[in-house]
Amino acid sequence: MSKKYKSILLLLVVFTLGLYIGSNSNIFNSEPELQDIFGDNPLTIIYPSDCTDDVDSAVCNAVIGSRFSGENSTWMVDNGNCINSSIEVTFADMKFIEFITIEETIDANSDNVKEIQFEGTFGKRVVELSMSDDVMEWIDLQEGINTLKITINSLYESAPSSNDCGIENITFYGRDY
Repeated sequence: MSKKYKSILLLLVVFTLGLYIGSNSNIFNSEPELQDIFGDNPLTIIYPSDCTDDVDSAVCNAVIGSRFSGENSTWMVDNGNCINSSIEVTFADMKFIEFITIEETIDANSDNVKEIQFEGTFGKRVVELSMSDDVMEWIDLQEGINTLKITINSLYESAPSSNDCGIENITFYGRDY
């Protein structure tokens, strides 16, 4: 074999070997894989260990506890105004909350929440809810928290029309921190 053919053959072997090694390594991947970050810690529903509100735990039982009791009830206030009504949920230990779902019932007998505020160690975040009929809102949080305060900031109605704030259920999805 001539020297020219040996050089070409050697280049092809080195090139092929480089492609094989490069395709089976993470050398070109700057993003860590989720498995590397969270290990065997899958996304799941995170249940608060405690919940407090302004209405002797009635709101907590309605929007957090309704999953356990099977009863459909909504965020009710006794002062005739949903605005500034809040709940505070506490988790047994630090949790990474990926997202929160809020189930709403939009009807003529409920006030319809427009803006809701989330407050924790990350600061405050205000989210505007849609006014679609019977909707589940998905709110990305992406925060590590132990305690989270949820407050109704505003309504779609100009004045409150009932003690029913129209929120049926709040669910937290995440993993151990």
